[in-house]
Amino acid sequence: MAGGDRRPLAGTPVTRQIAARHDNRLGAVYSSLYSFWMSRLSAVTSGQTQAAVRRDSYSVILFDDAVVNCVNNDFTSSPDQLLARVMQYSAAGGTSYNLAVGAAEQVMRQHWSTERWVQIYSLRRMLSQSTRNFSTPVIIFLSDGECSIDDQDMQSLSRAAVALGYVSQRFMPLPYLNFLIENRYRSMA
Repeated sequence: MAGGDRRPLAGTPVTRQIAARHDNRLGAVYSSLYSFWMSRLSAVTSGQTQAAVRRDSYSVILFDDAVVNCVNNDFTSSPDQLLARVMQYSAAGGTSYNLAVGAAEQVMRQHWSTERWVQIYSLRRMLSQSTRNFSTPVIIFLSDGECSIDDQDMQSLSRAAVALGYVSQRFMPLPYLNFLIENRYRSMA
């Protein structure tokens, strides 16, 4: 991550702040995280007249040949506060995907919540007027790609998510499905 072939995204409000300490691949990751956090904040606060409550919980696990949980199950910090917390860490050395995925599984198990269930509509269920509720954990795994991982570690993570209640299901978001149905009927007319 210390390689200089990638840099923080230019022209953002935090480019100089990140590049001053991390003008490298890790800075590019921090820049991406910040952009993601800002996008999520914008999605939550869009059209709100009162302070919106974020339902996303952020955990950030940095890893090399060891892991550091620098953000853990955070519901309240702003993107600027989250960035300040991760920027305390620099790229150090080796890479162990096994340790990182094991740490992600521990965080997922420790902070799993059934309070953040979402409704997903499949075409079959939509036609029968029923829905399926399930939680959707998201792990964003970023690395410079210079390591391998044991299959059993990935299988353990997947099995843990299923055991906690995650249901893998292919689906089409309802607004897009409505768009397709409306356009199909228009083209038939």
